[in-house]
Amino acid sequence: MLTPYPQYDPARKFTADVDQYEVVLRCSQAARSLVSEYGIREGGAVYIHTTDPSTHSIASEHLASIQTLSGKSISSVKVLLPTDSTPSTDCAIFVISTSLSVLLDVSNKVSDKAAEIQKLQPKFVYFFNLYGVYRLPALLKSLPCHYFL
Repeated sequence: MLTPYPQYDPARKFTADVDQYEVVLRCSQAARSLVSEYGIREGGAVYIHTTDPSTHSIASEHLASIQTLSGKSISSVKVLLPTDSTPSTDCAIFVISTSLSVLLDVSNKVSDKAAEIQKLQPKFVYFFNLYGVYRLPALLKSLPCHYFL
């Protein structure tokens, strides 16, 4: 017996679920990438900075999933509101979108801030070449540059 070919069913289009999945997946990927880059084995603290209410509610609702998917080296995850003050520690940043960025506390890992900033210069040159001289100031304004990079 043959089954009929599957047909598109608009009732099975779950756009809200896809958006939630993307936020959880991107946050956990960013946290894992930062942990790997800075070699943090245990006790990592991650901050998720959101700029709009919908992203904040998704990240807050799925906080346990984000922490679990981020790996065993992350001990705490906190979702920051746009109105919250920035963490007082030095943080590495992973910008996911204009409304979402992930920060990792690296205050115990980085001893020479000037050398760390110097190491990031090629990334700034890359963004400068990618976005051009006229679009770069707008890009830098959208990034939370007050964090330690």
